[in-house]
Amino acid sequence: MDSDSARRELVRSDRLKDSLYNKAFGEAQTKYNAELGNDQLQEETRLVSRSRIYIIIICTVLLAAAVVLVVRQRRLIALQKRRLSEETKTLEELKLHYEHQQQDSTGNDAASELSEQDKQFLSKTMTIIDNQIESNSVNVDDIASALAMSTSQFRRRLSAITGETPQNYITNIRMQKARYLLDNTPDMTILDVAKCCGYDGQSSFTRAFKRFFGVTPSDYLAKLILTLILFTASIAVGAAPDNKSQGKQAVNRQEAMRLYEASGSYYEEQLYDSAVIVGEQALPMLRQLGMTDEVADELSILAVCTSRQSDYQKALRYAKECNAMDRASGDKEMISSSLNTIGAIYVDAKQPQEGLKYILEALQLAEEINHRARIAMYCGAAAETELSMSHFDAALRYIERAIRLEREDGRQMKLRVRLAQKAAILLGMKQHQEALAIFDSIIPYFRHEGNRQSLAISLNKVGHTLLSMSREQGCADAEKRRLERQAVPYLREAVSLCHEMGNPYNEMHARDGLYQALWTISPDSARLELERFDLLKDSLYNNGAADLLARYNAEFGNTRLTEENTSVHRSRTIILIVCLALLAVAVTLVVMLRRRSALQRRRLSEVTMTLDELRQRYENERADRQQELSARDKDFLSRTMVIIAEQIENNSVNVDALASQMAMSTTQFRNRLKAITGETPQAYITNIRMQKARQLLDNSTPQTTILDIALSCGYEDQGAFTRAFKRFYGVTPTDYLSRN
Repeated sequence: MDSDSARRELVRSDRLKDSLYNKAFGEAQTKYNAELGNDQLQEETRLVSRSRIYIIIICTVLLAAAVVLVVRQRRLIALQKRRLSEETKTLEELKLHYEHQQQDSTGNDAASELSEQDKQFLSKTMTIIDNQIESNSVNVDDIASALAMSTSQFRRRLSAITGETPQNYITNIRMQKARYLLDNTPDMTILDVAKCCGYDGQSSFTRAFKRFFGVTPSDYLAKLILTLILFTASIAVGAAPDNKSQGKQAVNRQEAMRLYEASGSYYEEQLYDSAVIVGEQALPMLRQLGMTDEVADELSILAVCTSRQSDYQKALRYAKECNAMDRASGDKEMISSSLNTIGAIYVDAKQPQEGLKYILEALQLAEEINHRARIAMYCGAAAETELSMSHFDAALRYIERAIRLEREDGRQMKLRVRLAQKAAILLGMKQHQEALAIFDSIIPYFRHEGNRQSLAISLNKVGHTLLSMSREQGCADAEKRRLERQAVPYLREAVSLCHEMGNPYNEMHARDGLYQALWTISPDSARLELERFDLLKDSLYNNGAADLLARYNAEFGNTRLTEENTSVHRSRTIILIVCLALLAVAVTLVVMLRRRSALQRRRLSEVTMTLDELRQRYENERADRQQELSARDKDFLSRTMVIIAEQIENNSVNVDALASQMAMSTTQFRNRLKAITGETPQAYITNIRMQKARQLLDNSTPQTTILDIALSCGYEDQGAFTRAFKRFYGVTPTDYLSRN
């Protein structure tokens, strides 16, 4: 009994002890957890505080860096402004100095130092020029002939006495006469003054007057009238003009005229991209100032320049707006000029039928006012349009009329231009002998005048015409050899002239013809010309692109500087507002870009290995195939590559036209090219394009864009070029540049 009670008490004691232990352990655990939770909370709070401090420090540093960059940018802008101001000031000083020198060179002091013989020479020259100005037929050849001198002798003697070329000397006399008429004949209009000074139209006279005196004839007359009004008002009332408002208007007018003059100068120098950039800046300013004549002239310049850029839609918009202004003025001469411009744009846009309508309307207006020079010019334009539609008879009628007018009026240089147009028409009609006779009459004139460019082109055409005659069916071997020998000296001289002038395109064309002419006469010389042709062809595109890019950078440096300054000023306020938001975005972008860059490097590494293998295999196969070619196959491929290069330059790659120039049907051409190269014509053309694209990418500069390379390879848009490059090389042009 006692042992059972003792056992029960022992069990109760164990249970109570376990209960007390568990309770104490639970309280200790709760206390521990509470203390541990507080420690963790404090630790997390400290980490958050540290993170906030770090974020504040980073934001402060980045904000300070942004402030420093903005300050530096403002200082750089101020420095660029000072440089631009100094360059502008220097340019104005040089212009004034040059004008003074021109005035001094024709003044009495300079004349007093001349010998009696030189005075008589200048007196006779000025008399002849005055007579020619009155008869509206100023021509250096006629002046030299009247003085019983050759043109070259006259140029050298006049330059030795006056320090000026004949054209500058004639312009000087014209401008002095124009200023005298404006000062002393208030009843004459500007058009009357222009015609008295030997100019056909008011726009050409306005540009010449502006370049010489720095102000248009309208502004010159306005200043004279304003000076008289202010003088009268100051005497009658004693009131002073509002210098501030006049100064602001004068600055706006001066800036507008500076841009207007610059666009005209770029147009005359055939720098069409520059003329468009500057002209589009000048046009709204001229409209705001209400300068109607200058607006019409600027629209005409922009129409021609944008047409040269192949932006025909914009060119037509400018030309039609100019025509609307000319119609409002009622001046038939100007209306005909703008109509001819519209017609030329349609012809350039491969719509000759539409263009011919405008040209014929311009011709009708010129006939109504009996303007012989414009009638001849529009007949020449109509002939070119009819030739583009293969209407040879109509083209020949128009050009014959133009030639007759130019010959009757004694315009010798224009006469040669019309004769060259006639020769081109005759070549289209397969009348080679008549065309060659015309070229034989033109070439001595070009030699005598020292016009090497026109001489080289004419020689090149004669040589290739002779080669074309030698390849006609039915031509005997003896006659063929005679024509080839006759073509050699023409082509040799053309090669020499093109090489001296640094004209690689025409030189390549001439060397190709020389290679063909020499193949049967002297195979060793022919192979030498072929090697030179290949070397010239390989280096042609790289050198041309580099020269054009350097010239572009030199011409547009100041304009881009001004545009960049304006852009920075506009964006400065926005940059300061969004600075803090960009900090957070920048961190995210850096992470994303690093991941993307790593992925692209992996992809590019894989593609590069495949690309190198494919390129090596393709080049080995191409080298083996070229080694197995015969001489006739090499000749065929050489001529094919020349024609394709010309088509790529003209942005008109076409297999049918290529086969036609090779004197083959399209099917024959495809079969022969397939047999030689194993490729279709389209694949072969794509191969040439891609090789050229790769050379341009390898030698590109940071300023070269993918679009520039696409246009140089004959593609009209960047998307098509990118897809073709990716299919050919397995990588896009952008990735290819990144790898290099």
